Amino acid sequence: MKYSLTLVAVSLAMVLPAAAGQQNAVPSTPKSIADGGSAYNRSCASCHGKSGTGDGPASKQLNPKPSNLVDAEWTHGTSDSEIFAVIRSGVPKTAMKGFASKMTERETWDIINYLRSVGPAPVK
Repeated sequence: MKYSLTLVAVSLAMVLPAAAGQQNAVPSTPKSIADGGSAYNRSCASCHGKSGTGDGPASKQLNPKPSNLVDAEWTHGTSDSEIFAVIRSGVPKTAMKGFASKMTERETWDIINYLRSVGPAPVK
């Protein structure tokens, strides 16, 4: 298990530098949050659940289980840029596949704005 976590950390370290310091390109407005909620429901809720707690219908078959997106414990990064990288590139050795080919960058930022409206505040 420790070896698997190390592999995930090393794999993320290869992806995250590209996103390090990248700022959210989309202001958090009511429209962005609403659009992000719609995109979340289409692309994320089946695994992460309607409320973001990791209990979506597809989660029952997944190991490891999907992350809880509304608590303060974010294993794969807490900044907007890290979350952007995870959504776009995925997380190795998990069911979290990248969505870069399935959604626009705008949709990704909108999802982050939505998650911020229902979950933990960004780390500064």
